[in-house]
Amino acid sequence: MNLIEKAGVWILDYLDAAVLHVRAVAGGWRVPAHYAHGEPGKPTVVLIPGVYERWIFLKAIADRLWEDGYPISVVHGLGYNRRPIVDTSDRLGAALSRVRANPAGRIIVAHSKGGLVGKHLMLSSREDLGIRGLVAVCTPFAGSRYAKYVLGQTLRAFSPTDDTIVLLGRNSSVNAEIVSIFGPFDPHVPDGSVLVGATNVQVPVSGHFRILQSAKAIDAAADAVTLLASRPADGHEASAPRKDPVISTSEHSDILVSAVALLRDRHVLMVRARDRDVLFMPGGKIDEGESPADAAARETREEVSVGLVPGTVHELFTVVTQAHGEPDGRQVRMVVFGGEADAEPQPSAEVSEVHWVTTADLDRCPPAGAEVLRQLAALDLID
Repeated sequence: MNLIEKAGVWILDYLDAAVLHVRAVAGGWRVPAHYAHGEPGKPTVVLIPGVYERWIFLKAIADRLWEDGYPISVVHGLGYNRRPIVDTSDRLGAALSRVRANPAGRIIVAHSKGGLVGKHLMLSSREDLGIRGLVAVCTPFAGSRYAKYVLGQTLRAFSPTDDTIVLLGRNSSVNAEIVSIFGPFDPHVPDGSVLVGATNVQVPVSGHFRILQSAKAIDAAADAVTLLASRPADGHEASAPRKDPVISTSEHSDILVSAVALLRDRHVLMVRARDRDVLFMPGGKIDEGESPADAAARETREEVSVGLVPGTVHELFTVVTQAHGEPDGRQVRMVVFGGEADAEPQPSAEVSEVHWVTTADLDRCPPAGAEVLRQLAALDLID
């Protein structure tokens, strides 16, 4: 995206934000009465808007979730969410504790700063409040380097070196229960919203505010809530570190795959399959009853003739994007692991070439591979 295109995103983004602010001032702050009612057994969705925002910024997503049967909760008293993250989390937790919890629990849906508030709330009061997960849209989990250029502590608090940002980043115990949704370019979060250990979903819509009205992002948020709601609701089981699950491929419409990011000198290994002209991550489909980690190890042996050193395998992130060579709308869900190879990678019978690549090779990759390169670069693992 060139500078002119980015400038266009900025302009359209602020126009969308202005429209939403006007609606809020004109009475759009009123919460529809029907939001309080949902289908039995479905968790309550708690909305947390971003800084200088009202809940109406999340209305398009809330409307869709209510249509899907989820009751919607809007907590009043947060104003324009200008207080420090910890203070807002404490106030929100106190407000939620005064309301009888839905037996099915709660799922937070948040925008921007709201995602940071939501993560803090999960870390401090998850079991007490029955929080089953967080869907965060355009959240600066690693802060924003633009924060140093603005006046006032409200926005400067998003600095990557801010104590709260650093502490939230270091504590990854709830990341597995977070879905982070973002576009290819966010003018307010230039380094992206990738969160290690979370399910990271990129939608083809740039912007920080426009994405909230996008059909693709609304669908992604609805899918994310469904994913979190399908996980066990028991507080003790949910709060434990997530085990590597055994996935039944018959339960998902997405194509489920595992891949391994083998790193060397700020490059990552990719392969070219025989009779194919694009580069892929070493990996492949998860077999019925196989765990993602086991699939990743098996595919690595089959494709590049190496094993993974015990104790080095760890989940990095999950990529969800358009599946290469499939009809529009068919998505691939790729769980990406890090690890160390026990030998020098070599082409196998399935692979004709191996390449050590960087983001300079994005145009040689299908959508999932390109997104893996972007996320590895965002984690400062490759150039």
